Amino acid sequence: WNIENATLVRRLGEVAAQCPGLTLVPSPGQRFDAGEADACVSCGGQTLRAPVVVAADRRNSVLRDQAAIPVRQWSYPQTA
Repeated sequence: WNIENATLVRRLGEVAAQCPGLTLVPSPGQRFDAGEADACVSCGGQTLRAPVVVAADRRNSVLRDQAAIPVRQWSYPQTA
């Protein structure tokens, strides 16, 4: 399957907006700090603290780098 990114992002946003207790912040994160019981993320001029934080802030994630989460990268032998 190949789904156009704009369509996927729009639909995910629609579904996320219906989830109670979910805070959706469309701005990229600038800072991440993890504590024993929660995490703190600064983004879009606000600071959020929660027991679980999901940072879907793009391919070259600033927050992933700050959290020292490793990634594997590869390329496919194809052209579009």
